[in-house]
Amino acid sequence: MPTERHAPICQLIDKSLAGATSAQQERTLRDHLATCTACSDYRNATARAISGLQGIRFDVDPSLDRKVFASLALRAQQLEANAQQ
Repeated sequence: MPTERHAPICQLIDKSLAGATSAQQERTLRDHLATCTACSDYRNATARAISGLQGIRFDVDPSLDRKVFASLALRAQQLEANAQQ
């Protein structure tokens, strides 16, 4: 991974690979990657890792989504109740 100085760019790379960057952030990232081998290497390695993970498949209990959402809703309610105290 690139040095601490490049941590914000690494975060942009991660966001970009997740499709969560703005056009301005993409331009900033493209400009940086054009001159920084370390960050380009990080981007390529991260993209390969994501690509490899997409091939992993496994069976999941069909009720799991419902259970996860119920747990998240309960936790959100608990946090809201604590915040109001």
